[in-house]
Amino acid sequence: MKWKVMTARLRDEVVVIDLAWANGERDEDELSAMIVQLLEQGFRTFLLNLARVRNLAGSEIGGLLRASTAVTRKGGNLCLLDPQARVGHLLAMRIASRFDVFASEDEAVRSLDGLRARANMLERL
Repeated sequence: MKWKVMTARLRDEVVVIDLAWANGERDEDELSAMIVQLLEQGFRTFLLNLARVRNLAGSEIGGLLRASTAVTRKGGNLCLLDPQARVGHLLAMRIASRFDVFASEDEAVRSLDGLRARANMLERL
């Protein structure tokens, strides 16, 4: 796995994880480890910032799918932010239907907060 987590920050109740692609093999999957830890802490809404990711290989796509599955199983949402042209093209060809993709962090946070609010209302009914 070649994902490197640069930073993770909270915007409203959305965890924004800024990713980078680390050249070379990594011993650990920083993204999956962080997602699991945050899920255990009760976070359910994630936005993966791909602005610094220049390329995707099969292992990175697999990592995105594993992260999405883990979040979905806990009733959460995982979306992608700002994939660059090459990365966006690869995502569109392979797994675009699995993720909501946003161009702006503000737009993504508003949308995800809206989804969370609707889910909370439905739970109360």
